[in-house]
Amino acid sequence: MAVEIEVLTDRNLIYATMRGQFGLRDALHMFDSYVSHPDFRPGMNILVDLREAHMVPSPDDIQNLAVYVREHLAQRGTDYKAALVADSGIKRATAEVYQNLARSMPMDVQVFNDLDVAYDWLAD
Repeated sequence: MAVEIEVLTDRNLIYATMRGQFGLRDALHMFDSYVSHPDFRPGMNILVDLREAHMVPSPDDIQNLAVYVREHLAQRGTDYKAALVADSGIKRATAEVYQNLARSMPMDVQVFNDLDVAYDWLAD
């Protein structure tokens, strides 16, 4: 799995691109990579581009990711937006499961098919 992270401080945005096989370890690596980035600030919005990822997480993996994020809210920050761009199939279904799990956390997670629409939502 290739994870590319860009921290765009002028937009208050983390842009993460996932390519190849994608599972729980990859999602945790992505999280740890951006929160340890020198330009990261708690509460930054994030756009996760999953269009080139091949999703292989189990339902337990998705639940464990949500628990990990919840346990690290002090480090990650709260009241931010997370746009997940997943065009179809298992990627979209997995992103929607995460969206539902995140409803109990102080963040707004939305799933999009289109990158430009996701950017527009984050800019509002």
